[in-house]
Amino acid sequence: NFEPAAPMTNQPVQPDPLKDLPVPPCSTHNPPKLEVSGKKSVNPGCYEEIVIKDGATVFFNPGIYYVETDLEVNKNARVTGNGVMFYIEEGDVTINGKGFDVTPMTSGDYAGIIFFSARSSNKKYTFEGDFGGIEGVLYAANSEIEIKKSGKTEMNASLIVRKLNLNKDGVNLIINGYESAKWSTRDFRLVK
Repeated sequence: NFEPAAPMTNQPVQPDPLKDLPVPPCSTHNPPKLEVSGKKSVNPGCYEEIVIKDGATVFFNPGIYYVETDLEVNKNARVTGNGVMFYIEEGDVTINGKGFDVTPMTSGDYAGIIFFSARSSNKKYTFEGDFGGIEGVLYAANSEIEIKKSGKTEMNASLIVRKLNLNKDGVNLIINGYESAKWSTRDFRLVK
């Protein structure tokens, strides 16, 4: 049986471990808005926003999805993908579907990273539905993550965030950390 140590308070601010990670390029001017309903495979690229409609089933093909504004997964939507990274320039991320089972790239600068928010963005990540299939590093150094789901949820993810808000009675969030050839961390840090 594992018994976690008591939280440490009054600790020094942790530096941003990914401060030198380059922002992925987006050369598309006026990128399209992507709204998905039904069943569809989606290709990487630059998008103004991505909205997965209620009940949709979406597979994200491998690559980088540069999103200028919001990424929204609505109720009863199911999202899968392998070798994916979402770069969020200036928008909110809302995951409220039946499943979000997406794995990160395994090589290159962004290996292991599933979400990367612009360092200047203070927008919010909200997780409500079945999001336990998120695997990788969620890098949102100036953002807040809000968990609004009761019950047990287990994530194989590492979080680099400004604020974590467990905003529901009965939240039982288990963050296992993410381990790969490039990443090996099992701790949780709030960064400045």
